[in-house]
Amino acid sequence: MWRNLTSFAISLAVFSVIILALGLGIFSTVLKEYYMPVLWIIFFYFVIILIASRLFVLSSSTAGSSSFNRRYFISSLLKIMFHLAFIIIYLINTGENMAAFIFSFLSAYIIFTTFDTYTLHRFIKKTKQF
Repeated sequence: MWRNLTSFAISLAVFSVIILALGLGIFSTVLKEYYMPVLWIIFFYFVIILIASRLFVLSSSTAGSSSFNRRYFISSLLKIMFHLAFIIIYLINTGENMAAFIFSFLSAYIIFTTFDTYTLHRFIKKTKQF
């Protein structure tokens, strides 16, 4: 389990640096007026959520497919609940630039969810136990 989590963490770190560099490039040139300091928080929020989610899912990887599937769906449900709570708390506390925040959050959600799905699919194919 720890080897798989370490491999995921390294992949996530490389992916995050690439996304961070692209984001900084885009927001410092083309979308300069839409830059918000909360973008850093969104970025690190998704990194932390992905690592916690993967740790939870991988902790069942030796128990069999039913345990793995159950933990994966619980993980997905918890992530959605955390995402909604994050959005609601931010909008209640600040309420400024709502459209830019929602766009940034949804973009990060799509990017990081795609990465998470791809790496989990690769893990399942590699282990061939699910």
